[in-house]
Order: sequence, then C-alpha cells, then structure tokens
Amino acid sequence: MFLSKLFIISFLILQNPIAEINFHSGWGCNKINFTYQVINSSDNQPNGRILFRFEPGRDEFNIYMITKQGKELLAASSSEFSKLKRGKYAIVITGKHERQNYCPEYLELEVK
Repeated sequence: MFLSKLFIISFLILQNPIAEINFHSGWGCNKINFTYQVINSSDNQPNGRILFRFEPGRDEFNIYMITKQGKELLAASSSEFSKLKRGKYAIVITGKHERQNYCPEYLELEVK
C-alpha cells in the first residue's frame, strides 16, 4: 500500500509543469583553450604566482579572481596573478565580449 501511494505521488510531482527539471548538456559556446601554472610561495611569503597561457591569445579574455572584497580583474596586459600568499584562489575566465560566445571557466587553485 505504501509503495503504491509513493508511486502515485511521485508520478503527480513529475507531471506537474512547475516541478519540471530541464537539463541542457550543451551550452552551444566555445571552449577557452588555456593552460595554467601555479608557482608556490616560499618561506610563507606572499610571492606565489598563477600564470596563464591562452590560445589564440590573452587579449580575447577576462580573468577574475574572486575574493572576500569582491572580484579582481587581471589587467589585460598581464597573464599572471602575483604576490599571492598560501591559500586557495577562485578564478573565473570569460570572453571579453559576449558575441565571442566563450564558455566561462571556473577554477579553484591552491598556492602552497
């Protein structure tokens, strides 16, 4: 008896358009081709770095570091965050212009 009620309730929930779950596996955006390298700090000093290399080039992308104070945009003329202490860093990479249709990349990197 209990299983039949559960089946009916589940069926009704899944048939309700408000409870519908849509999953889209392909965003239709272009992958950002890049590599990164983490250079750890030495002697617990703020001298760690995260370096980025892009194909075709850095000028098409924005690189953000998410911090407690907000987000920090890496200068377009630079390809690295420097003066980093030991810790974990959240990085987001996007296309500079929406019409470029790049998929955002989310990274959590650790400087040791």
